[in-house]
Amino acid sequence: MKWKRVSLLAIVWVGCVNVNADMKAWEGHPIGDVIARWGPPAQVLNEGSDHIYVWSKNKSETAPGFTLTNTTMPGINRAGGTANATATTTAVAPTTVTYEATRTFWVTEDGTIYKWSWKGD
Repeated sequence: MKWKRVSLLAIVWVGCVNVNADMKAWEGHPIGDVIARWGPPAQVLNEGSDHIYVWSKNKSETAPGFTLTNTTMPGINRAGGTANATATTTAVAPTTVTYEATRTFWVTEDGTIYKWSWKGD
């Protein structure tokens, strides 16, 4: 179980590194390049003479269900005979998590990207 957690954390970390690199690559580019690649943003906000372009997408991920079995083997009982083993099985249903992934760019008045952020993957 410990290795599964470590592997999952490594995958999440690598995912973050990739998104950071993808977002950073847009710095200094015209916002029109992003729009041509990703389509129109969900929102455009004004911040003084600059603009904030936001792309958002609802996502969901499902972890599969599984079962856990706990077996108890008491060994030899006081009467000298062996005791029966007991097993308890617990079923865990699949779990779905829904979240919003956003990509945001801050753009100068002339349309150049100078700042970015992201949330979700």
